[in-house]
Amino acid sequence: MSVSPLVEQPAKRKSIYYGWVIVIVGFLAHIASAFSISSTLSVFLKPLSADLGISRGTFSLIRSGEILIGAAAAPVVGTLMDRYGGRWLMAAGGLISGAGFIWLGQARDFTQFMLVRWLLISPGDSLMGSMVVNVSISRWFVRMRGRALAIAGMGHGLAKVCMPVMAAALMLYVGWRGSWVVFGVFALLLVVAPAVLFMRRSPEEMGLLPDGGPVEVKEAVATPHKRQYAKRTGADDVEWSRREALRTPVFWLIASTFGVAQIGVTGLNLHVFSYVTDQGHPTLVAASVMSIIAVMQFSTPIVWGILADRMDNGILNMAK
Repeated sequence: MSVSPLVEQPAKRKSIYYGWVIVIVGFLAHIASAFSISSTLSVFLKPLSADLGISRGTFSLIRSGEILIGAAAAPVVGTLMDRYGGRWLMAAGGLISGAGFIWLGQARDFTQFMLVRWLLISPGDSLMGSMVVNVSISRWFVRMRGRALAIAGMGHGLAKVCMPVMAAALMLYVGWRGSWVVFGVFALLLVVAPAVLFMRRSPEEMGLLPDGGPVEVKEAVATPHKRQYAKRTGADDVEWSRREALRTPVFWLIASTFGVAQIGVTGLNLHVFSYVTDQGHPTLVAASVMSIIAVMQFSTPIVWGILADRMDNGILNMAK
């Protein structure tokens, strides 16, 4: 009996778009980046101030300097990101920050502690932090860019929820020096190997397209025109050169608004833990208060991300 040549072949299983792997690596990098933020440093403020013989006001200079270092490093890191991609920047950042955290545990005075934070941890965080992660993810997504960035950013929120309680517990068992060493080991594990093994510069490098869509879809979509006061959703893919962006008032409005807001939040987070313990509450209660405050940062990004893909981002920025 002859067999018909027209045998129906089984459909190929659709593979997961590689851009989501980039999102997972970004999620891990956001967790590691949270080891250096004010919410984490806040748990260490009182014991460190006592051990190193300094006032809380003097200790606050650390975060002030780190903000300035991050601002100065941003144009340099952005240029490197455009030229080389995020893979080796993130790996180098994780390596530098991890070594810095471990070295913090060996600091014998405030000057050593401050210099390690300023010369190792802050530059390392700039290389593996939100700017590098967000730009990397943006190259892999257009239509779903908002939700992809939100999912990765939830790593930062998750760390802010867990970190105060974790740091407080570590201090009880291994002290503040041992706690920084633990953070250093985790920073190395969470960032260096995943970045080297899985990060890729762009979907085109792997023969793919943003969002994993077919070529026909990409070619059929008209490129939006650039406007200084454009109302755009996150799904609009408009490429701006640095010079073009710097000439728009919208850029400076966004930069100044979020910059000022970040300074205020940083100062508040640095002193919340000490304030709660000053009222007579135990360390773990103060850590729980900070974790509760951070719950909203963990739970809401996905909502904002989905809205950013569908709505005018200017309206969303005002609402947020």
